[in-house]
Amino acid sequence: MKAALALLAAFAIAAPASAQSDDVTSRTQAVQRKMRDMDLIIQILPLSLTTEQIDPILSELEKIRAEQKKILENEDKDLLAFETKLDKTLEDAREKGKYPSKDAMAESNNLLRILSGRRSVARSVFIERVYKIVKDKLNDGQLTVMEKSLDPKLIDPTIKLEGREEKIRFFVRIVFMDPQAYDVLKKEYIRLKKGGEKPAKTEGEG
Repeated sequence: MKAALALLAAFAIAAPASAQSDDVTSRTQAVQRKMRDMDLIIQILPLSLTTEQIDPILSELEKIRAEQKKILENEDKDLLAFETKLDKTLEDAREKGKYPSKDAMAESNNLLRILSGRRSVARSVFIERVYKIVKDKLNDGQLTVMEKSLDPKLIDPTIKLEGREEKIRFFVRIVFMDPQAYDVLKKEYIRLKKGGEKPAKTEGEG
């Protein structure tokens, strides 16, 4: 379970556009999404979540997805506002051999820093919101599974996590905040609602 996440994270390599047809590219991307789904299932099923636990997580993820969409829309506006100046800078460089000005480079770097900063702040807020739901709705045994499921060093060799709460937050970030996690959780919710096999009790559950 611990190695799979790291392997898939390392596998995100973009092939040259000329290397394969659009159809093959689409199919291979679909295979990678399925691999990621399997990886998420490997992490989520051992939690033995109930529909009552999945429902509030799904609701929060829906809100987060809507907010993420707005963030991306604002990013698009900021990038498009810079496009005219960027095009002029590139035109001068390509046609006149003119080196990009310090102002143009500074504006580009500042814009990227601003966009990255917004995403970082939003991501931290989103993780905390899901973490609070998890802490409130899951039992101690399930939280222990979250705490011990991942080896952070396999995903980020530089990371240092101290204590149970940081490890659970890390699980939230890597698993529940994954773009594909919503659909995986939704399908598990539907399976259980249809009378699928009830999740087994976890350690700490009465």
